[in-house]
Amino acid sequence: MKVLFLGTSNLLHPWYDDVLEVAADRWLIPLFDRSRPVAPQFEGLDVVIDQGGNHGTHELIDAACEVGVKLWQVLGTGLDHTDVAYILKRGIPLANTPGQFSSIALAEHAVFLMLLFAKKFYDSQRSVRNQVLCEPMNEELAGKTLGLIGFGASGRELARRAKVLGLRIVAIDVAPISQAQREEYGIATFGGLEALDPEGVRLFDCVERTFVVTGTTREMGFVRLPHRWGGA
Repeated sequence: MKVLFLGTSNLLHPWYDDVLEVAADRWLIPLFDRSRPVAPQFEGLDVVIDQGGNHGTHELIDAACEVGVKLWQVLGTGLDHTDVAYILKRGIPLANTPGQFSSIALAEHAVFLMLLFAKKFYDSQRSVRNQVLCEPMNEELAGKTLGLIGFGASGRELARRAKVLGLRIVAIDVAPISQAQREEYGIATFGGLEALDPEGVRLFDCVERTFVVTGTTREMGFVRLPHRWGGA
């Protein structure tokens, strides 16, 4: 099997290295060279790996179609930079890497940011440098309410960590959340899109948005959410 990697030059590593490591020399995975003609590089090609999903020009998609590429694989979570309609129109199967690509990293970073603000990190560092003890007083995450807008892979990984920290978890998703999931992740309450009402969001101490912006989610109002605060 021949695989071609469409990479972003200034962000090539470590993502290209990770792909090569997983392939473990089972497949040939050259880098696409924009300075060379397209056709010879696509000859005999089976799979295209598109880093970030924004390298698929019509010229490259057409070249992939001509040689019968079996899969256009986006190395990334979202498809908002990918010409989904044109790839599918040309009859090429399309996939992305939601969850396994970034869910743990995103969840850990969200916990880091919650702790950063709860513990007033920058003010605390200033106090340490000035040899001031017991200032500022900070907050504990335990007992606070975490709102998860989107309960996909990233939302679940964050819930798993938030549960350990003693946070009360409220999850909102377009798909029903099963009782088994509620018990596993410690979800106190959950809801659908109606829970995005500003009065509902106001109940959260921390809000983490983990949905992917696509044409569908735009239509559901995730990007432009009409609302009115108080009497405004």
